[in-house]
Amino acid sequence: MKTSTDILCFFKSELNAFYSDNEIESLAYWCIDYLYNCSRSEWLMNTAFSLSQSDINRLNDILFRLKKHEPIQYILGVCSFFGLDFKVNPSCLIPRPETEELIRWILQDDFKSGIDLGTGSGCIAISLAKHSTIQMTALDISSSALDLAKLNAEANNVEVKFIHHDIFEGISFENRFDFIVSNPPYVLESEKPHISTNVLDYEPELALFVKDDDPLKYYKRIVEFSHTHLKDGGVLFFEINEQKAPEIEDLLEKNSFCNILIKKDMQGKNRMVKAVRKL
Repeated sequence: MKTSTDILCFFKSELNAFYSDNEIESLAYWCIDYLYNCSRSEWLMNTAFSLSQSDINRLNDILFRLKKHEPIQYILGVCSFFGLDFKVNPSCLIPRPETEELIRWILQDDFKSGIDLGTGSGCIAISLAKHSTIQMTALDISSSALDLAKLNAEANNVEVKFIHHDIFEGISFENRFDFIVSNPPYVLESEKPHISTNVLDYEPELALFVKDDDPLKYYKRIVEFSHTHLKDGGVLFFEINEQKAPEIEDLLEKNSFCNILIKKDMQGKNRMVKAVRKL
């Protein structure tokens, strides 16, 4: 690997035992965009240039980590989400495209205030604050995740009130919120054998998994939280495990919620729930 035109071929030769051709191309151009601020089409039209030893070392380091199935987002320390750049590291989940659909759903209403429970990188709260006038509050049990979320809010020039707190402990606020949103842990521990290596080995288990004997643990607590912190007529938004949609709907009906809607994601899976607290 000596010139810029060698990068794609080198990625393919080094990674063909680990990823599909499409995945390799995607990873290569992702790295090119990050390292050289150059889109795929721009790169293909550019004149070849010699790679410095520093470039070669950095690319070799990326390839070494990719062979261990480390997510490219953690390797580069950044990912794109809802048109914004977010710093990411193993203290938080990597933002998923499905969550962008949840944000679009929330933005269809004219909310003034909202709280994001289990904010992680802050991607939900920050995206909502950036694209609306909603006054967002965000809560997480992980201080390292909150440190990252605060950096992301500053980098994206938005104000979000971040709170370090365990959702299972009591907390008080001056006012009730127009809506509550959460993407809580919902992957069953029994599903671990079906989870890809790059997720299982690198993303935080605390933010992913819930015990099979209490799969609605976080939903129950958030519904309880809503009794004192959500306005009458306020709205609750969840991401969910598609297997648990009927049980979550039942939980909401039994706790004074109505107009319950279950929305499919881009893969056609039941992924999001919207419910209104009865007046």
